[in-house]
Amino acid sequence: MKKNPTQPALRALTRALASALFLLGILSFPWRAERPSAAPSVALACAGAGPLLAGVAVRPVELGPAPTIAGFARLRWAAEGVLHPVTARALVLAEPGCSVALASAELLLIPEELSLSVKSRVADLGFDAVVVAATHSHAGPGGYWDSLPGSLGGTGPYDPGAAERLVEALAGAIREAHAARAPASLSLARGRDLTLAQSRDDAAVDGRLLALRLSRPDRTPLAELLAFASHPTILGMANRRISGDWPGALLRAAPRGPRLFFQGAVGDQSVRWPDAPREARLEAYAASIGAALEALPDGPASTWAAVST
Repeated sequence: MKKNPTQPALRALTRALASALFLLGILSFPWRAERPSAAPSVALACAGAGPLLAGVAVRPVELGPAPTIAGFARLRWAAEGVLHPVTARALVLAEPGCSVALASAELLLIPEELSLSVKSRVADLGFDAVVVAATHSHAGPGGYWDSLPGSLGGTGPYDPGAAERLVEALAGAIREAHAARAPASLSLARGRDLTLAQSRDDAAVDGRLLALRLSRPDRTPLAELLAFASHPTILGMANRRISGDWPGALLRAAPRGPRLFFQGAVGDQSVRWPDAPREARLEAYAASIGAALEALPDGPASTWAAVST
């Protein structure tokens, strides 16, 4: 009896659809109990006054022998190489009465357990606050979230080794930044550009740009902390090579010293596609964000800026 040549393809399609429906069903379960509404409360507070000290550090994220790629729900999570190396970065700001560490990595998100592990590793440094954030890259390394819905929906199968490497990179960057503290001045630049992003649901475009700029007393640039809201999904689901997407390209261009990037309120904010060939879109979009940030006028620089949290 002659086999129908379309049967294997139909079976493969059926399996793929069944798997997709299974994943959607799993992710639709109420995995967390509803939290009762409550008024906001202050978890911690500190305020400093005096000469500002600042230090910055950048560390590569080691990926291990078999990295996975995060960002989208997939049937196959194995990465197919590295398009752009990803990093962990830290900025420490301190003055008498208050010391804070700000850390960011080219990842999809930061689970609470990962944040707590990083804070535990640097507890001996006596920070009043440690903030650990992700650039929200949808092409970053995965495997670090010990959560069934989280791993199925975005970060891939949990790998304790992957989580440990990220903790080491983030905590190590914080320690290096702490050790590099020295007198610094700080200025703040803000603006808005509605041409760089678009809303997914026809709501208002955010467009807020923020640049915290630090220099040494002799005006040598030290570092920048940047913020903007736009989903880092330029590479898309078809991409299987690890990358920081457009925030990674923004970080690699550093005219004022090492940069940290903190994603804004990104829920419905997406990239407004640049007029560039597909293979050049990532760098072109990052360049347009960078140009908009560079165009922001500096506020007054201060070596006595109040640090508070």
